Amino acid sequence: MCPPLSSRPDLAQIKRQAKELLKAQQAGDPNACARLRLIPRLSGMTDGEILSADVSLQEAQHALAKDYGYRTWSELKRGVQAANGETADALSASRARLMERINIRRMTRDDIPALRQFDDELTPTLDSVNAQYPPNGPVTIPGGPWADDAELAGHFEKYERHGGTILLAEDQGRVVGFADLWPADEPEPFGKSLDVECVDYFREYYLAGLELRLLAEAEKIAKAAGLPALDIGTNTSGGDYVSLRSFGLRVFYEYDDVVCSCGPASGIRPQKNVVDVETADLSGLVRANHWSPTDFMFRGEGDASYLAELRWPDHRAVLELWHYVEGGKSAAVPPNPPNSCELFVPAKALESATMMSEILAECAAVAGELGADQIKLPWPSSMDAAPRNLDVIDRRFAFAWLRKRL
Repeated sequence: MCPPLSSRPDLAQIKRQAKELLKAQQAGDPNACARLRLIPRLSGMTDGEILSADVSLQEAQHALAKDYGYRTWSELKRGVQAANGETADALSASRARLMERINIRRMTRDDIPALRQFDDELTPTLDSVNAQYPPNGPVTIPGGPWADDAELAGHFEKYERHGGTILLAEDQGRVVGFADLWPADEPEPFGKSLDVECVDYFREYYLAGLELRLLAEAEKIAKAAGLPALDIGTNTSGGDYVSLRSFGLRVFYEYDDVVCSCGPASGIRPQKNVVDVETADLSGLVRANHWSPTDFMFRGEGDASYLAELRWPDHRAVLELWHYVEGGKSAAVPPNPPNSCELFVPAKALESATMMSEILAECAAVAGELGADQIKLPWPSSMDAAPRNLDVIDRRFAFAWLRKRL
C-alpha cells in the first residue's frame, strides 16, 4: 500500500506515479499487480492475466487512488487540494478570474486552424478527464476529433449551409472551448428549437463555468432567431444536472437502449425499400433516440451504412444500420453484420408501445437477415411496458434530452 500523502502532496507527481504504474504493467512487471488488483474487474485475476490485460490510464489512476486510501481519483485530488490549503473560496476566486478573460464569438472560416489546434490539444487529455470517474463509469468524448483540416472545413460548411452557428470561446486569443448550434424544425413533440449539438472545452474552463457561459450565448442567439426553446443532450453536455437545472434546463425526453435477439419477424411484414442518404425521406419522422435533431445527419454521410424505408399501410419508418469498428468508423453492411442502428419513426410511435414494438421487431428482423445475432434499438423511457414480439436481452437507460423554454 502507498504511504499516506505527505503534508504538502504534489498532484503532478501523483499523476506521474499513475503513468509509471501503467508503464510497469505494460512492461510486464509483476510488482504492478498488487495495486492493479484494486480495480474491480482485475481483482480476481492472476499476475499473468493482469499483465496481459488492456489497462487504461483511467484505471491506473483509480487503482492508485484506492491504494492511497481514497474511493476515486477525483476524491484523491480533493484530498491533495485540501492538504495544500486550496480552499473552496480560493478556488472560486481563481475560477472567476479565469472566466473574466474569456471572449465568446462566432467562428469564421479563418478560425479553422485554431479550432483544429484546440481539438489536437483536447483529445490527448481525455484519459485524465475520464480517470475522474470509476472504471465503467461515464466517458467523455470530444466533438471531433477531426481527421484533417478538410474534414473540419466540411463540418464548418455543413453548419453554414443549414444556418447554424459555431461559437468559439477564447482565452487571450487561444481557443479553449466551442459550441455547435443547430436550428431544428421537427414534428411535435420536439418542434422548433436551437440545439446545442456539441459543446467542448478544456476541463479547467468547464470547472470555471464555461459551459454555462456558452449556453447563455446560445440562448441569446435562439431568442434573436425567434426560436421557442434551447435544447441540449446529456451526451453533449458535461452531464451535471444541478448545473444545467440552475440554467433552467429540464428533462424533456429520455430513451433506453434495448438489446434484442435478431429473430424472424412475425405477422404482416412491411414493404422494404433500400434507399441512400440522398433519397431517404424523413418528412413526418423523428429520430427515435433523439441524441440530435432528426435532420442533423445520417451515419452514411461520412461512413458506410445500410438505409431502408419500412412502409406499413398506416405508417412508415427509416432504419439505418452499420457495423461499428474500433476507432469510431464504420464498415459496410453487407457483407459485415450490423451491430449499430439509427431509427426514424412517426412522432406518434413515441407514445404507442404497440406501434413502436412493431417497428422494432421489423428492425431486428432486417438486422438478422443481414447477419446480426443481436442489435441495440431505441425505446422511449416513458414506456414502462416492455417491447412486444421481441426477445429482449437487456434494457437500460441511455440518454436524456434537456430543454429550456424561452
